[in-house]
Amino acid sequence: LHYLRFQYAEISWPNTYTWSSISQGAYIEPLRLPELYRLRDELIKLKPNLVVALGGTAFWALCGASGITKARGTVRLSTLIPNLKVLPAYHPAYVTRMWDARLTLVADLAKAKLEKEFPDIRLPKREIWINPQITDIETFTNLYIKDCKILAFDTETARKQITCISFAPSKDLAIVIPFVDKSRPDYRYWSTAEREVKAWKLVRDILDLPMPKLAQNGLYDLQYLWKCHGIPVRNFFEDTMLLHHALYLELPKDLGFLGSIYTSEASWKLMRHREKDEIEKKDD
Repeated sequence: LHYLRFQYAEISWPNTYTWSSISQGAYIEPLRLPELYRLRDELIKLKPNLVVALGGTAFWALCGASGITKARGTVRLSTLIPNLKVLPAYHPAYVTRMWDARLTLVADLAKAKLEKEFPDIRLPKREIWINPQITDIETFTNLYIKDCKILAFDTETARKQITCISFAPSKDLAIVIPFVDKSRPDYRYWSTAEREVKAWKLVRDILDLPMPKLAQNGLYDLQYLWKCHGIPVRNFFEDTMLLHHALYLELPKDLGFLGSIYTSEASWKLMRHREKDEIEKKDD
């Protein structure tokens, strides 16, 4: 806190439990249940803009969830108090045992310093084109991609094939081009083979444009595009995973972690269930 120049007068320090020790079981002991009511009443009285939940116990008490490692660094609403903004983070006691987690805690507290200025959750506003037709891809390319300064791209894969590919000419605009639709009996997004071939030709043309390309662990995407479809990527120039790793060797470099550090996005990696047949992109 001193490193980030917090004003200590702005901070209150309510404890999840006032007991000196707590049960390590899966469920809270009935004797300790009033502690949650005490915590709730204390926070309601304080009326904070933001509560930083330090550690798994505080995260569970405020949000009714577990998994502090995946949830840390992204704001969410409390289940204990309606409309209370919560930012999960590592407990300082954990950092004293795992010193390489210190920088992660510092980054989360730096985000807390920004988030404490307002009580609501403010997510980035983005425009995403989904379920496009051929004309939509052509229109998006002509309007936004052809003259962009740098083009980000990403693929999703399952059963050793590309299920969709997305392009983002800016931080707040993107298009997703699917090739698999599990809601249909044949799993095909495009109604005819001719339209699917046309879509792949448009993807190839986009990736052959001269502007620099950006990806996260782009070698994964490159090898799928080349091996499965014979599509090379022209001027692949930036890789967020490698750039982050060059700056902070000791930190994780997967996309979920980068999102929690550098953006105000929600924890999107926890929003969907991944089927067993899906190949999760190795973005770390």
